[in-house]
Amino acid sequence: TASVWAARAALENKLGDKKAAKQSVVRALAIEPNNNFALTEKINIALSENDFTGALADAKNLSKINPESVNLK
Repeated sequence: TASVWAARAALENKLGDKKAAKQSVVRALAIEPNNNFALTEKINIALSENDFTGALADAKNLSKINPESVNLK
């Protein structure tokens, strides 16, 4: 499921394997494009790579999908 791929991405990101984390996020979002956890992890990966433009774009997307997201506060 999307949540499993998102969890895997979070773990891979924490372990420093950004390439694998990105692939897992892509898989999660392919299954469920509006998955809050996967979108949040995508933002986290972008921030860890200093991709502030990408992180901001993803955060705006997340805010449209889920304006009450705790992750945006």
